[in-house]
Amino acid sequence: MGLIYLLAYLLLFLSIFIFFIKRNSTCFVISFILYQCFYDWIIIHLSYFLPSGIVLILKSLQEILLSLLCFLFIYRVALHPKIKLGKIDFILFIYLFIFIIGLLVSFSKGQSISSIIQGVRLYVSPIITPYLLYKNKLFDGLKIDLLNKCFVFLLCFLLMYSVIQVYSFDGNLSHLWFYRFYDDLLVNPIDSASFNYVREGDLRATAVFVSSIHLTVTFFILALYFYIMKIKFWPLWCILSLYGIQLTQTRVGYFLIIVCIGIGIFRRVFPNRTQYYFIPLLAIGVTLLSLIFQLISDESALGRLVQYVVFMNHFHIMGNGLGDKFALVFYDSFYISILIAFGILGVIYIFCYLKILNILACKLLITNESESTKLLTFTLFLGYSVLYLFAFQYVAGAFPFVFIWLLIFISLSQISTSSVRNG
Repeated sequence: MGLIYLLAYLLLFLSIFIFFIKRNSTCFVISFILYQCFYDWIIIHLSYFLPSGIVLILKSLQEILLSLLCFLFIYRVALHPKIKLGKIDFILFIYLFIFIIGLLVSFSKGQSISSIIQGVRLYVSPIITPYLLYKNKLFDGLKIDLLNKCFVFLLCFLLMYSVIQVYSFDGNLSHLWFYRFYDDLLVNPIDSASFNYVREGDLRATAVFVSSIHLTVTFFILALYFYIMKIKFWPLWCILSLYGIQLTQTRVGYFLIIVCIGIGIFRRVFPNRTQYYFIPLLAIGVTLLSLIFQLISDESALGRLVQYVVFMNHFHIMGNGLGDKFALVFYDSFYISILIAFGILGVIYIFCYLKILNILACKLLITNESESTKLLTFTLFLGYSVLYLFAFQYVAGAFPFVFIWLLIFISLSQISTSSVRNG
């Protein structure tokens, strides 16, 4: 069985490199999306069969790709020293500065190399890798129809896996495919926080992810994509995506849908305004008030409220660094984790994300081509709605987080290509 997972991993990664070399943007993007989606599922299964050293080598292939992209980007800049840099490039340089400070802080605090590498994978790679793909023109010529088929495949696979997982559950959490992986830890998080995996005796589906939250957000992404892109049989795909959200038994999927509806209303009432961030911020405020006045009172939800009070105990003005344990999957809030990792620079991190979305929103006002407009609309609705998600869930390095940044730079590429084509 381990051989099958090894072949699957190598097939996906070889596909990425082959299509990268051939500059087949559509197949490359599809391979990259599938690789990111199934990464944890395959790697954790491989850890059951292969020596830790080999698994470490396989995991390092991501850094090889990132290094190759950096080399190509530097090579292109060397060949064209007068290359023009835009607002997006300036924002990415700010991100790079923040990341470098985070690394320096980590080294100054004597954090382990393995923790720092993990921090890079969670916070740095999801942003820098898509940016370098964009700058190396790996998104040019992307065929949306093939991307549609990729998402339909993802939906069908994840939904079937979830159905099998939920209805075959016998009440024993040790039967979860990732249980053994976490059982090596001092305190198994599955046993110590079983409410994250079971609700009223029923399993909360996780499919190929280790968290039902990541699965429900993925189903939400797919539902939003099918609705906005209006692909063939889109009502069916939307209904199936909503059923997938139901199988995860998490509220956040429905909250994200409500936020999207609010963004849609805002866009219709104020068609020439771009302050879409107002809607998720309003939703965050309403949720926090609901927690304070115990309108939402379950253990998991109240724990998130407490974290906003106690995180200051671990906050430092310059941050604790990328490898700090409180920045690595400790707090539920992504915002808190950013502030723990980068300190006051974490505010700039969030502001830069909003600035990129605002650039895309302004592009949407002047973009006329239907296909580019649909993809850009999807990107904005997703990008702004997850501002709500960031307040209550830790998503760094997870597939939804990687996908959001990938989508942002795909949209920028599509806009640039459309502008060139239209003269």
